[in-house]
Amino acid sequence: MEEIKIPSSKIAEDALDKYRRGEKKHGVFDPTIDKRDLLQEDYDELLDAHNYLQMWRMQIIAQRPSLWANPEIIRKWNYAFHLIIEATRANLELQEEVKNGNQK
Repeated sequence: MEEIKIPSSKIAEDALDKYRRGEKKHGVFDPTIDKRDLLQEDYDELLDAHNYLQMWRMQIIAQRPSLWANPEIIRKWNYAFHLIIEATRANLELQEEVKNGNQK
């Protein structure tokens, strides 16, 4: 299977579009007055990503088993899932550092 490279600019554009949609819903972000716990919100979003990726896997196995039989699809899914787990772990470690006052 040919390697598909998604440019970072595509991800940055999508992130900005999502930010703009959130801006319409929540207003312009002002870090000087925003009281949300953004690390906790990030953690919650990472848990969503974990669940969505797991559910996608179950859906593919149920609906398109021949696709899940492709070793390259399995490899990429495993890699994506690994990254989500590592990002979630990093978030929790950061939350602990902040809670314990160990920021530098």
